[in-house]
Amino acid sequence: MLRSVLSLFAVAGMLALNIYPVWALSIPSASSIAAQMEARYNVNLGSIQNAATSFNTSSTKEPAVEVSIAFDPTDPKLGEKVTATASPINFYNADPKDMYFTWYIKHN
Repeated sequence: MLRSVLSLFAVAGMLALNIYPVWALSIPSASSIAAQMEARYNVNLGSIQNAATSFNTSSTKEPAVEVSIAFDPTDPKLGEKVTATASPINFYNADPKDMYFTWYIKHN
């Protein structure tokens, strides 16, 4: 029984090795799949290359500078005085005391 099972696996393995080159002919290459997707979905290859370039360089970039603004009180009543405090984030080699901020409040 064991001998017949092993023989069956051996024959199946030999068949798989003989059929594999035929399988290889039917498997499309990655570049042909990409070309079909570009044509089907109207994808611009140049824009993909630009995006890939930014992915490659993103590890060398530093975090963007930001300013966090806190309002006190957070829910003012009509006519109540509001204090806004700005906190700089990711400003390297800059003393917050030497910074100035320009902003405006947009009313409805």
